Amino acid sequence: MLLSLAGALPLVGCATRDLGPIDPKTSRSIVMEVGGDAVVNVDLLFVIDDSGSMEQEQDSLRREIPQLVRDLTDPPLGDDGRPLWNAAESIRVAIVTSDLGTNGHLVPSSRVGSSCAANANFGRDGALSSPTACGGDPIASWEEGDDIESFVDEVGCLSNVGLTGCGLEQQLAAGVKGLQRTAELSGDLAFPRPDAVLAVVVISDEEDCSLADAAGFFSGPEAGRQLNQRCTQRPDLLVGLDALKASLLNGRDDRDVIFSAIIGMPEDLVGQSPDTILADDRMQYVLDGTNELGLEPAC
Repeated sequence: MLLSLAGALPLVGCATRDLGPIDPKTSRSIVMEVGGDAVVNVDLLFVIDDSGSMEQEQDSLRREIPQLVRDLTDPPLGDDGRPLWNAAESIRVAIVTSDLGTNGHLVPSSRVGSSCAANANFGRDGALSSPTACGGDPIASWEEGDDIESFVDEVGCLSNVGLTGCGLEQQLAAGVKGLQRTAELSGDLAFPRPDAVLAVVVISDEEDCSLADAAGFFSGPEAGRQLNQRCTQRPDLLVGLDALKASLLNGRDDRDVIFSAIIGMPEDLVGQSPDTILADDRMQYVLDGTNELGLEPAC
């Protein structure tokens, strides 16, 4: 089965942002072969950065959700008149935020800000977005034949996660935590389903800071910008990528899981291999003492 996930241009994380629409027929689209031809179910987990700098990006995401959903259910046609990818017959969507607080470590708000110190220092802790204004269900579901517009509205409602999350974003660990929480669901809310392709989509404008050793991370006097810089300067205190990958897969076949990130990088790198992107000089960490994030923007 060919599955397309429409991704925004690499806008976030850049000094200047052009929040244009997603065009699923260009390199902004990710088309991958997954599972087998019998795969018709898609489960989408959005991990949305809910820190204070994300207002424009969240607005852009909500604006583009209708097109993404429609392209999954009614793919555009290629030059040969055939759909560019197989249409999904069943979609479920769950949304979590990047806010895991300080992993329970007690840190004064003078060092991490009030958003990080809230909620007993655990932030949203991977809780699924389920506001009562959206009906209260943590999973938005669509089956072939259902009203697509109602589904789009529900997903858009769930994506209203706010801007009060911790500025030490733990996007990858939050995705894992969210999937652990969904494992408690069953029946019509089961997520991810064993017969579905799982797609994890991160939307953020900052580097991941998934903490493995919170006590070590906060052991020094750093605050604000200097504390944020530790996310890139002390990888030994973060969860390793292999461990994060294993947790996201959770025993599923690699071909049944897609990871996509709508993040910030130079536009000319779109479509390049991960190795090429990460080797580019503009993607290297350069400390910057003039902005609150402590790093030079990639673009």
